[in-house]
Amino acid sequence: MSCNPIPEKSLKNLIFLESIKMKTIDLLQNFLNKQKSSPTLSSEHNMPKAHSFLVILGLFVLWEILFHALNLKWYLLPPPSMILESIQSDFASLMGSLWITIKVTLIALMASVIISLCLAIVFYFSKFIERSMMPVTVVLQVTPIIAIAPLVSIWVDSFTDGNLNLRVFSSFFPSSYQYNCRTQEHRKKPS
Repeated sequence: MSCNPIPEKSLKNLIFLESIKMKTIDLLQNFLNKQKSSPTLSSEHNMPKAHSFLVILGLFVLWEILFHALNLKWYLLPPPSMILESIQSDFASLMGSLWITIKVTLIALMASVIISLCLAIVFYFSKFIERSMMPVTVVLQVTPIIAIAPLVSIWVDSFTDGNLNLRVFSSFFPSSYQYNCRTQEHRKKPS
């Protein structure tokens, strides 16, 4: 068995690649071992937050200036100062409305999760029902909410109940789809 010498060009390439590898490892070790300095207001770590805040503040100032410079009507696009005054003067009413909105949203989410979970269990145990109902759930998903909203407002007397029904409807399909995907994955796993 004869030993073939390694060509000089290949040897140089191997040495070059090995040196790059060592430099990369050194850089990674230096990066990982580097002491993190405590964040200050002027540190690089906090700059994106400060920049974002300043950009948003600048946009509000620009909005206010353009509102007055262009003599816009307040009912078309109220200036930020008017919005802040309205929030301050109607704070109690707005918080009451916010609570109603949060309550309806959470109830709708719970209802859609429960309905979707029950439907996924039925789909899991009956392939026939799954194949029969899946087109219905897909049609319900692609139906725009704006097309269903007038019908719901006719069928339901209460605004809150109608709002609840529409929210359950809009969050039902994503939940049922996820549960259905999970049950199909479980079916494919060997017991």
